[in-house]
Amino acid sequence: MIQRIQTIYLLLAVAFIMALFYFPLGKMAGDTGEASYFIYGLMEGLEGKVTLLTPFPFGLWIVFVLISFATVLFYKNRPRQIFLCRLLWMLVAVGQGVIFFYGYRLAGLFPDRSFKISPVAFLPLVSMLFVVLALRRIHKDEELVRAADRLR
Repeated sequence: MIQRIQTIYLLLAVAFIMALFYFPLGKMAGDTGEASYFIYGLMEGLEGKVTLLTPFPFGLWIVFVLISFATVLFYKNRPRQIFLCRLLWMLVAVGQGVIFFYGYRLAGLFPDRSFKISPVAFLPLVSMLFVVLALRRIHKDEELVRAADRLR
């Protein structure tokens, strides 16, 4: 299971998504104070008080992490792995859009503050790359198994 390169790719995809939970996706600054936009909401100041929750993006990325681990565990069922990788790819695409939608929506709610996106907000694109690489390797494994079945 761990010796397969697609497992490494999927674990790297999860690692990049897990970074979204720890680092701010954007910062808002203005006369009324400073706030950081995290995947779970808007955190005001240094005291860490979450003022506005965003449960949809948070839940979406939790589902991504769970499906990624399920995909790794289905290493003997390659067609299911292919399906789950395609689903992961779509979740990352939707999640990337949701990050920017919520970020700019939060910026619209506070017009007195300037909003800057952090480079961390682009980590799902790197994760998407690793999901595509894993999908390609799973396809190659499936082709090898089919070729071996033809020889029997």
